[in-house]
Amino acid sequence: MGTTATIEIDTDKQHDQQAIFEGAKKINEELKDKDDDKIYRDMNNYKEFYEKKDTVKENASSGLVCNKGPIRTPAHLHASVRDNNQPEICTFCGFGDNCKFLHDRCDYKYEGQHKQKWNEHCYEAINNKKEKNSANRDPSVYTRRVQEFQLASRGATNPNLWDSV
Repeated sequence: MGTTATIEIDTDKQHDQQAIFEGAKKINEELKDKDDDKIYRDMNNYKEFYEKKDTVKENASSGLVCNKGPIRTPAHLHASVRDNNQPEICTFCGFGDNCKFLHDRCDYKYEGQHKQKWNEHCYEAINNKKEKNSANRDPSVYTRRVQEFQLASRGATNPNLWDSV
């Protein structure tokens, strides 16, 4: 394992179109001046009588330009995101406070406001989870659930009938 992470979301590198092309090119080099040996080599690996040359139009050595099928994606993918956290600049026209088109920028927020809202959302989710876990441990909630189950097994469909038990 190296120190860099790789992302492999497409076909395995040994089975993608680039690997098939490279294998076919290797087989064609081996069979260059030989007679046909009557061996089945799949649709992609038969002997080619016309040898493709490297030109500006077609790059036969790489197989990326003239090849069929999807191109192999780069393994070392760097995803970057840029947020526009400058509400004083209009994203419609690029002007600042003197926007000549009077575009509405009231819903723009500063970076600190985005972070604060995100933190509130995270803390709210954590608190909801804690409340849910504490409700599961509460014996009164447990007894109510048992009573609801007993009523349901008797055929009662109204949830307000549990008080009568």
